[in-house]
Amino acid sequence: MSIANLLVSAIAYGISVWVTFISSFILAGQLPTQQFGLVHSKIYHIYFRAMAYSIGLAFLAN
Repeated sequence: MSIANLLVSAIAYGISVWVTFISSFILAGQLPTQQFGLVHSKIYHIYFRAMAYSIGLAFLAN
């Protein structure tokens, strides 16, 4: 079960790094403010759901 825990933890870490550091800065630099807000309102629902599932699976795999 430690392999599953490691895999799911790595997925959660990768998602958080991508959304926080890469995607946000690229979108903020390329989109106007209103479009940036619209895109983030759509992305964060999926982001938080994916993080909740991956952290929950990491706890179950432990």
